[in-house]
Amino acid sequence: MTHRLLLDGGHIVSQGPLDRVVPFPPVAPPQATPDSLSPFEDTTSPFGSLPDPMGSPPALIDMRSVTVTYGSKRVLNRLNWSVHAGQHWAVTGPNGAGKSTLLKLITGDCLQVHANTIRLFGRDRGPSQTLGEVRRHLGW
Repeated sequence: MTHRLLLDGGHIVSQGPLDRVVPFPPVAPPQATPDSLSPFEDTTSPFGSLPDPMGSPPALIDMRSVTVTYGSKRVLNRLNWSVHAGQHWAVTGPNGAGKSTLLKLITGDCLQVHANTIRLFGRDRGPSQTLGEVRRHLGW
């Protein structure tokens, strides 16, 4: 494992390389309103399938402002997250934090994938990527 993503209440509490991520923050994260961004979210990363100017390839997984609701319950709220080649992430957090929902968006087990901006393997997740095609590239 090279990276950690810590979720709580559908928000990113901390994320990044293991040596820089606080696994359990000493204070509770600020309460976010449904329309506000978590202070830990990266909103500056451009979205695209072309390599960035530094020559790195596109992210294997790239999620931008992902929101998932079940009825009136918001499970993920405007989450931004990218996974690049060579990274090995641990997704952690308490029960109900949104860990399983996040992974279900990637595997295609959450139909709300089509209502969000998600790119897998450099391509938009949607009708152009069949579930079988996505799963051939994943170990689950």
